[in-house]
Amino acid sequence: MSNSFSLAGRLCMIGETQQKTETFSVREFVIDTEAQYGSLIKFQFSNDRCDLLDKYALGAMVEVHF
Repeated sequence: MSNSFSLAGRLCMIGETQQKTETFSVREFVIDTEAQYGSLIKFQFSNDRCDLLDKYALGAMVEVHF
């Protein structure tokens, strides 16, 4: 049985990819859920998923599954 959640919101911050170690990198982004769950929610991609944010612009509506 899988537990998963999702949130929709407007992309309001996209950070740069940060190389933490030789084999581990992270990239943070923030979505504005417009008053749902405290409004601004920070998420993080790691390693090969960091590049997924390249196709989005600030202000884009996104749905995040986690």
